[in-house]
Amino acid sequence: TAEDVAWSFETLVSQGNPQYRFYYSAVSSAEALDAARVRFTFRESNNRELPLIVGQLPILPKHYWATRDFGATTLDPPLGSGPYQIREFEAGRFTIRERVEDYWGLGLAVRRGMQNFQTIRTDFFRDATPIRLALKAGDIDFRLENQAKAWAEDYNVSVVDKGWLKKELVANRRPT
Repeated sequence: TAEDVAWSFETLVSQGNPQYRFYYSAVSSAEALDAARVRFTFRESNNRELPLIVGQLPILPKHYWATRDFGATTLDPPLGSGPYQIREFEAGRFTIRERVEDYWGLGLAVRRGMQNFQTIRTDFFRDATPIRLALKAGDIDFRLENQAKAWAEDYNVSVVDKGWLKKELVANRRPT
């Protein structure tokens, strides 16, 4: 709702991570005009990027937070408005997200071909060695390697030769 949008802006700027205060510093206020419209007032008029920046605002459900302390640390998965919800997690180890079947944005043209997975599991690794081993063992599907030595030496393995693991160089077009 528009009230959720205005509340999200005010709450994130005043109580959220300091990055929100900085990122939205050129926005002076958000006002719910009715159930479906919000007016954002900008501090400056010459920044044409501000509407795009405001469009990145995470929208939180006000009713959910009405009985909770927004600033408190918690391991309760929050209610979200995205295409997936947290089904299971273990702090610092993994999350399992499940697709929301009645997700409000599923029919939008910009969402076509997206959210095709019923379940997404994300495993967290504390350092690079175990994640490389998991990739070579087939336990994970993707690894973005950013260490040249590891790229050159750690992936000369049979799974690459068999084509089960694809090693691909992506040019970043930046001088070193």
